[in-house]
This record gives sequence, structure tokens and C-alpha cells, in this order.
Amino acid sequence: MKRSPRLSRRSLLRRSSASAALPTLGLALSAAYEPAAAQDADRGGVEEVVVTGSYLRRAEDSSSPLTILTQQELAFTPRSSIAEVLHADPAFNGSDVFTSFGTGMGTSTSAPINLRSLGPRATLVLLNGGRSVNNAQPNRDGVVTFDVNSLMPAIAIERVEVLKDGASALYGTDAVAGVVNFITRNDFEGIELQASWQQTDVGGQNERLVAGLLGHGTETSHVLFAFEQLERDPFDYLSHPDVYAFNQANPQLGANGSPGSFRLIPGQAYNELVPPGRENRLIRDPLCGDPRLGEGTVAGVPGFQGSPANNDQICRLDGRLGRAAISSVDRTSVYARIDHGVAESLDIGMELGFTRSDFQRAAGYAGAAPESLVPASHPANPFGGDVLFRGSILGPAAGPDRTNVFTASSDTWRVALFADGDFAPGSNWRWDTKLTWSVNEAFAQNRGVVPERVANALLGLGGFGCDPNTGTPGVGDCRYYNPFGSQYLASPGDPEHNDPALIDFMTPFAENISRSRLVTATGVITGDIAETRAGEVSVAVGYEFRNEAMKNDFDPLTLAGEFAGNREVPFDANRDSHALFFEFLVPATSTLELQLAGRYEDYGEGIEAVVPKIGMLWDATDNLIVRATYGKSFKAPGLVPTYATSAGLTDTVNVPGIDTLFPRTVTRPNPNLEPEKADAYSAGITWSATDRLTLTVGWWRFDTRDITGQESAQLVVEEYVRTGAHADRLTFDESGVLTDIDLIFDNFSILNTEGFDLSLDWDFDIGRAGALRLATAAAFMTKFDYQIREDQPVVDGLGRTNSNVFADAAPELKANVSLTWQRGAQYARTTVRFIEGMLHSALADDHPLQANQDYVQVDLVYGLTVGASDRPLELRFAVNNVNDERPPIFLGAQLALPQVYDSRGRSFSFGLTKTF
Repeated sequence: MKRSPRLSRRSLLRRSSASAALPTLGLALSAAYEPAAAQDADRGGVEEVVVTGSYLRRAEDSSSPLTILTQQELAFTPRSSIAEVLHADPAFNGSDVFTSFGTGMGTSTSAPINLRSLGPRATLVLLNGGRSVNNAQPNRDGVVTFDVNSLMPAIAIERVEVLKDGASALYGTDAVAGVVNFITRNDFEGIELQASWQQTDVGGQNERLVAGLLGHGTETSHVLFAFEQLERDPFDYLSHPDVYAFNQANPQLGANGSPGSFRLIPGQAYNELVPPGRENRLIRDPLCGDPRLGEGTVAGVPGFQGSPANNDQICRLDGRLGRAAISSVDRTSVYARIDHGVAESLDIGMELGFTRSDFQRAAGYAGAAPESLVPASHPANPFGGDVLFRGSILGPAAGPDRTNVFTASSDTWRVALFADGDFAPGSNWRWDTKLTWSVNEAFAQNRGVVPERVANALLGLGGFGCDPNTGTPGVGDCRYYNPFGSQYLASPGDPEHNDPALIDFMTPFAENISRSRLVTATGVITGDIAETRAGEVSVAVGYEFRNEAMKNDFDPLTLAGEFAGNREVPFDANRDSHALFFEFLVPATSTLELQLAGRYEDYGEGIEAVVPKIGMLWDATDNLIVRATYGKSFKAPGLVPTYATSAGLTDTVNVPGIDTLFPRTVTRPNPNLEPEKADAYSAGITWSATDRLTLTVGWWRFDTRDITGQESAQLVVEEYVRTGAHADRLTFDESGVLTDIDLIFDNFSILNTEGFDLSLDWDFDIGRAGALRLATAAAFMTKFDYQIREDQPVVDGLGRTNSNVFADAAPELKANVSLTWQRGAQYARTTVRFIEGMLHSALADDHPLQANQDYVQVDLVYGLTVGASDRPLELRFAVNNVNDERPPIFLGAQLALPQVYDSRGRSFSFGLTKTF
């Protein structure tokens, strides 16, 4: 198909700069890159390439909305992970790249990405066009997601192709909202070493990164090897003074403190510490709130507060204190690739990859046990009679700040074998094959409370060497646990002191070991089948096989149901799928190109999908390109919602009369789930007004239905209050506090979203002072409607956090504007990022704690290259969030919305890259 050379060249340059306002991996990627299309155009031609969204070689333009982040663009603003780069793009939203894993077992440590707020389940991630395995542990919504940071060392990335359009017709499941394809630096020659350091202005969080790249080739072969080591310290959001002040003024309190509360038992005689009142009531510990126990947000043991009420006094804890907003991370990643030309028309190769990530997070408190008897004979009992203890188990074993440390690790292996060639030398018929094997193994460890051991220890029969059937309370290996505030004033050897070994006995580690595996085999044949006046008609046909498997297991105590609140069930499942697909590229006229594609996929057990796609690319004039697509997409039900029982904690349930912090949930599997389906539409224009000014406007729409997800605990409780339904699925304790909720995986009704993208790229010279580039990238969301079930109303989620439902946060406007200066070996960039404010869905619109203010962040970076051109040394200095903008405070577990905002505030970084 004939193209306008000027527009074709400009269009690729536009795509490389359409995200010019994007924060990028400046400290992990080299800037020494020139767009290939520009090189080819300088030689008087345009090379045909294969871009994401097609199996066919073509000129670089595509009928689908495609953004290409080149190395040149990935050099301007420092970020330490590719997940953070994509998170800042206005097209991405709701990505969990800054959040920390949850407090329940089986919560994912992955950093997924999320296009168009359709959920991480709807974005397919590829490496050199091939799939890789998902993280073995589901997130808190029971969704298995892909960890972008485990894919490869970022230093090895040549470019990132982002297809912002439904692509299931070509790629199958997961490509509902689009595809992100990472392309490696396969032709790199030499050695490149990088190092960077970053520190936050508040909270003292440091990040340290070192990376290296080695490439060497001969006439027939090439070898590439890369490594990366990242160390990230934890970050406490409460280190922001204003966030700390908010937490003081609006404590989100649980009902189980330490010191705790004690229930009086009818018929018991008590001393003067128990004032007259109702018999079966709670009274707080005498030292609850006593300043001798430490300073915190209120007087008392850090994180705890006593209620002054006479009846049902509750010594509460603040579940947010001591909880890291971002985990510490120690990640090591290596990647190797070998390409070899066996013959003129045959190439083979192999990829090897491994990433290990270790996480550690102060994750709150060890937990609470059911109310247990504290006899009057207990040596620390100050009340003179038997009482029932209600509180959390804390002590030296829980750490110096009395918090529970959650640790997790994730290992990911990937092997890919590939071969491609011509059917005959000089033939336009080609074949490509790829076989991939990838595995993720994840391990999580968290302290839990064993109620039986707590009950025995309160009777003086606790300890690893104590037999409660034959032992004597408080004698020998049998010891008392002191649940009263006096434990914090006692010294080792005192009767009131709790031995750390006794705390270990009552709060052993709960462990979760999970494994996921993905095997894929793909074969594609491409070629020209006919020639018309407008050009060649090209076709691609292919077959893909996938086998996915997951296994989840737990420690013996968890499997036996010994832990309070842990009701985990192991599972082991696998599934095969087979797919046939085709693609036609038809030049209708000399300026109009049509793309037709279709796919049939069969998962067995009656689960199958047939999805088509049609695209149009029109060179309307030498300065104007028009594109449009329509297609159907699908997402097959995952193995977790189909086969697994998922347990964990949910966030705050805000229902009048039943406000509850972190109720425990168990979500049951559903083998009758339907595939998620979607209709995807897109249209856009690219206008090259001059050689230096390009404007792109795009429209997109996704109509999704039968979305697989976990029921909302919030909505289940709301329906219970409104109609009395689900009474058998809610558990309340003796005080009427909601503690447990049974949920199910189900197909929800609809999620429809629509909006516009806008990008402007303007280059201009400023004489001897250098050159400037002004770039904008914005996503205007005009619709975000969801419906839980057909008999329930359609909810307008636009401009809302959409908390406690299957939908994600949906800001109406997310935009970046950047100004880049470049002169010789120097460059500087200022980037302004804007996110429109949102209403918290769990609060009334007029609630005084609604935090719907807009967010504006300014980033600065300066770079300098010194030394010989063939062995340069690049230095970079950056300040991210110069204005120290703090995200809106959302009342909840973390006070922030990490799926949208980076809560770390201002940070400073320095990095260098040396090439040999």
C-alpha cells in the first residue's frame, strides 16, 4: 500500500512522543536510540515491520490506536520500574504498582497494569510477542494478575508497544482492553552499566538499583544478557505530617486492642475496679490509654485508644498504625537471549529469564482470638473475678513496634524457543513458531492467632513444652499469658512479663505456597494471496495451544482450621485451550487499508468463544490519517474463581449500624462461570499540521458484560440491612460486630466505559539555545457505568473510587504535559501530571470526609552526556513531585488510593549509565 513518506515518518515519531509527558525509566534505560522509520525515510523509503495488533508486515501505521514508547522517550524521567512508567500514562488507571500486598493469606505481590480502568484481568502483557505466566497468588479481589516487574530487567527494553484496543481476535483471552508488548534490545553490541539511587523527602524511603547489559554478535548469531538488582525500603504514609494529623482527627478503629477489653461474667464478684452496671458488658483494661504505655496518635500504647463510655468500654486499636503503605522489595532479575541464523531463510533462538522478588511489610497486628476465659486466679488479673478477654495478641515477638511482619517471595522462570523462516528463499510466504514455558512460585508468611493455644495460655497452660491435659498452671513449661496492660510495664522475670517464646506459641506463622504454570505453543503462516490495483492482499493464519495450571497449599495449622479467621482450602487445577485465528490485510484503494481478523478458542467443558475484528486505516491526505476499529473480545474464567476457595480480609464495610474494619471473607468458587465478553470500538485521526506539529485525537468505547469477580462485601451487607437477605452468610460476635462474610465468585452484569484521548507534539528550534518539544497526553473519560446484576440499577461510577465493587477507580480526566529542552549533550524536562478529583464511593457524596480535590504533580529531570561518543557516560538528576503534592486522603485501610496515586511525595534521584 502506497504511503506518504513524510506522514509515515512523522506518524512513527508522533507515536514515540505521543506519551512524551509520560514519566519514564530514565535511570534504567539508555537514550541512545533513533527511530528506525526516520532512518529508513532518510534513505528514501519506509520499512515494513510487524507491530503489536497484527501478525502481518506493514508500514508502521496501524488501524488500531498504538503508542510506541521508544528508548529515546524512556530516557527522560527517572522511575525504577516499568510498572511505574505505565502507571503514569493517562490510558492506564487502577494499576496496583504502588500498593502493598494485603494482610490475608493468598494476596498477590504482583504489580499489574490496567488499561481503561477495566481491571488488570483485561490487559494482556507480552514479551517479544509471547505470553508469560501470571502471579500464582490472587489479589484481594480473587483475581490472578500479571507482574510486569518480573518480566525482565528494564535495561534490556528497546521499546514498549501499547495497543489501546480490544485484541482478542488475534491474541485470545485477556486482551479485552488492549495489549502491552515489551520488545528487547536484540541488536545491542557492547557493555552498558547503570546505577541509580532515590530517596523520598519524607519518610526516608530509599531505592537502590544497579543493572547491566552485554551484547555480542557475529554474522550469524547474537547473544544478549541483562541483569538488574533493586532494593526498595518500606514507606509509611503516616510519615506525612498532614496525613498523621488526619489520622489523629479521624481514627479508624478496630475493636480488639492490646491492652484489650474484658467481658464481665454474670454471678462473679469483682473489686472496686469494676463500677456498677449491666452484668454482661465489656470493661476496658485499667491501663488502656495510660501514657506510661507509650505515646501514639493518642495517649496510650501506640495505636490504641480507650473509650470513656461506662457500658461496653472497648480498648481499641488503630489498624493503620505500623502498617507500611509500600513494602520493602529486594528484586533480582536476569534475562538472556540467543539468536542464530541457521540458513538464509531459517532463524532460531531462545530466551531465558528469572526474577526473584522478596517482600517484607509491617502489616498491622497478629490478630485477635475469640473471647477466652481469664480466671480470677490469673496472677495479673486486677478485677478479682473471672472475665473473658477480648483483644489482640501482641508482644516482643511481634516486633519493636508491636506490629506483625508479613513476608512474601516470588520466583518466576521463563523459557521461550522460537524459529521462523521463509518457505523458500525470496518467498513472501513466511512461518513463525514459538514455544514458551513459564512458572511462578510464590510464598507468603504471616503471623496468625491459634484460639486454642490462647485459651490454654490464659489458664496458665501455654507453651511449646506444656501438655494442657497433665500440666499445672504456671509451673515448669506451662506458662500464663498476661493479656493486661501490665505486660508492657513488666521486666523479664516479673510474673506479669510475657516470654517471647509464649507469644510465638500463640501466634505461629501461617504459610501459603502457590504455583502457577503456563505452556504455550503458537504457529503462524503469513503471505500474500492476491494482487490488486491497490496492492497485495496479505493473510495470516495460525494455531495456538495453551496449558495453564495452578496449585495452592497451606501449612498444617491453616489446613486444620486452627487459626482464627483463616479458612483456607487448597486447590490444584489445570486447563487446556486450543485456538484457530486468521487475519487479512486488504488494500481497498491506494489510500484505504482494511484489516479483518477472527479467532475461535475452545477451553473444553462448554467454554468457547468466537470473536471477530475489523479495522480501517485511511490516508485521507498527505497530512491526515483516519483510523477506526470494531471488535469483540473475551476473557475466559480464571482457574481461581472456577476452582478455588479464596479467603482473606476486605476493607472497611461502611453501613450505618454495622460499620466494620477488615471483616474476614471467604469467597466460594463457581464452576458455572461464563466468559467475560466485550465489544470494543475505537476511532481517531492524526493530523500532521507541519513537519513539527502533530495532533492526534482518539475515541474509544468498551461495552463489557458477564464480568467475573468477587461479590462486594459492602453490597452484600447493604442488601442484608435493606431486605434481610444473606443472613446465613454473615457472622456477628457477641457484641454484634460483623466479623465474617461469605461471598461467591460470579458473573456481574455490565461495565461500560467511553472516552477520548488527546495528544499534541510540537517541536521547535530556539537557535543556539537548542531545541524544545512540547507534548501533551490526556485521557478524558466520559462514561463509566456498571451494574452488579440485571435486577439492580446501573451505577454511574465516573469520577468515583468505586470502592468495594468489582469496578476500578475512574477519574474523569488524567493528563500529562511536558516541555523538553535539548542542546548537544544536555537535556532537561519538566512534566506536569494532573488527575481530576474523585468521590469516595463508600461515603455519601456530601460526607465531610470526601476527599475529591484535584491532584497536580510536577517532575523535573536534567541529563548530561560526557566522554567519547562511542563510550559515553550519562548522568541524570531528578526531582519527582517537586511541589510535594499529597494525594487526597481516602478514609480506608491505607488512607490513600495507591491504584491511582503515588503516596510517597517528593523524592530526589541520581543515576548514571556507562557504555563500553
